[in-house]
Amino acid sequence: MARVDAVNSGIVSALAMLAIAATTSPSTAGETLYEKVGPWTVTAFSADAGFAFCSATLGNGRANLQLATDGKIWQVGVPFAGKGRKVEVYYGFGVAAEVGNFDSAGDGVAVMRISPDQVKAFGSAPSFDVSIGSADHSWKLAGGAAAVAKTRDCVRDRGVKPLGAAPQAAADTIAPLTGKNCPAPGKYRSQN
Repeated sequence: MARVDAVNSGIVSALAMLAIAATTSPSTAGETLYEKVGPWTVTAFSADAGFAFCSATLGNGRANLQLATDGKIWQVGVPFAGKGRKVEVYYGFGVAAEVGNFDSAGDGVAVMRISPDQVKAFGSAPSFDVSIGSADHSWKLAGGAAAVAKTRDCVRDRGVKPLGAAPQAAADTIAPLTGKNCPAPGKYRSQN
């Protein structure tokens, strides 16, 4: 029984993660643009308890594809106008095709948890294609590897883009200031 509850909890969290992304607009307080990466938009989402997850969104002129992660699990979200809670979807990268069970909360998005290998495929495959309900969608995955990396950065930074790092001094100016086998100045701070 505990395993079923854990699975159901994971599905609810999966639906909640992309439902927030699907139903909010950029002006919503819980959504912050993290960075544009080519055709992708990486966004941080927050909830009442603070940071929630980051999402990379890619449009194809008709609909958006979303990749989302909270740092633990990754999910893909695709548009879905139907009513079913469980949706059988044909999807694939380029010419490969599989059948997957996506979940829908009736909010216009169907989501599925994806494996680390599938996350890598979003960074290396030419396209992602789905056939869901009576609709077919295809997205060219140009810049996918950079978008996945930037989404990971967004989670690591908890959605707050770090300020630009201080410029590094040239190697020839650091060398005379450091002793043999010593770290660069400023790398460590003394306790007192």
